[in-house]
Amino acid sequence: MRCAALGFTCAMAFLTPVMVPAQTVSDDSLSARVEGKLKAAEARAAALDELQKQVEIAIRLLGTREEELDLMRLRARDLTGQLDDLERERDDVAGALQSCASERDTLADSFARLERQAGDDRRAAERTAAELGELNAAVAQLRRLRAQLEDDLASRAAALTASEAAAADRAAEADACRAALTGRDAELATERAAAAEAMATAARLADEVAVLRRQLARIETALEAAEAKDAESQLRIADLGQRLNQALAAKVEELQQYRSAFFAELKRSLADQAGVKIAGDRFVLQAEVLFPAGSADLGPSGRAELGKLAGMLLDVADRIPPKINWVMRVDGHTDNRPIRTPRFPSNWELSTARAVSVVKFLVDNGVPPTRLAATGFGAFQPIDRRDDEIAHRRTRRIEFKLTER
Repeated sequence: MRCAALGFTCAMAFLTPVMVPAQTVSDDSLSARVEGKLKAAEARAAALDELQKQVEIAIRLLGTREEELDLMRLRARDLTGQLDDLERERDDVAGALQSCASERDTLADSFARLERQAGDDRRAAERTAAELGELNAAVAQLRRLRAQLEDDLASRAAALTASEAAAADRAAEADACRAALTGRDAELATERAAAAEAMATAARLADEVAVLRRQLARIETALEAAEAKDAESQLRIADLGQRLNQALAAKVEELQQYRSAFFAELKRSLADQAGVKIAGDRFVLQAEVLFPAGSADLGPSGRAELGKLAGMLLDVADRIPPKINWVMRVDGHTDNRPIRTPRFPSNWELSTARAVSVVKFLVDNGVPPTRLAATGFGAFQPIDRRDDEIAHRRTRRIEFKLTER
């Protein structure tokens, strides 16, 4: 998309030397629409880049989550082995303490109730997990989920660490407290409940990982669709740029025909006049022909020459179609010798005032003011850069250029 925008800009820059400073209302509207589409396409590309970065972050997060789940499973298996060891130890203690059989049966009933309660809690947890909906694809929600999962994993890790420490303490106390079977059975039930909770957490985390993977698949699908749409937009922009260039080239070529006719008539009419020159698409009058030295007031000879120019300009204007929004640009130039007077503090003011005087004279002679423009360049666009009187005389000039707005 950026390459297409760069190509369009280069095409416009190539046409600029033969185009006019200002375009028609329809051209302005088309250029604005093209520019708007370019900006929208760039904004979508930036949004796609940002979304791709967020997807990559989510993928890395999923990998970290899976590693943490594997570690949790290993810890759960270790805890289960420890629980099995404790059960075998309990059987040994039960064989040595036959006198406590009645109390053990009572404790067994309590243990069964606790197991049923644990099963109810597990089913409630499963119902709660089933009620969880799919997470949003937004990156902000992924970050919140990551924080929640990290907190949950930290809690589970702390619980497992505490359980391992408690199991070690209970193993050390088993030799000294064999008569306290009730307390040991209660501890065993607590360990089983913790193990069941850890397994349920691991299952819930696995479900959340699956949900995240489905969301990533949907994001990838959306990205592919957006990329296809962006490619289509680039093709449309390129087509609009080509059509705009063709239209502008046609308008420039059409105006060039009338410009050539106008300057051909000027050349035939003023070919023998001193101080008059036709240079390409410009008609040049030396300043001495139009103005006294250091002045912006037209002299008699200057008025005569400009009167001829006004007549020919009006004649050509009648033949230019109304759809061509043409303008005659009048450019004032001075030499590099500075001027400092109350009226002209610098060469800028003198060159501009001379261009304005010419424009006002043409308006007084019937040329519509909407077809004229006055510009002062001061001494910054010399024809001859030598520092002598001949170079200064050539540089002091008024240039006329028939162009298009």
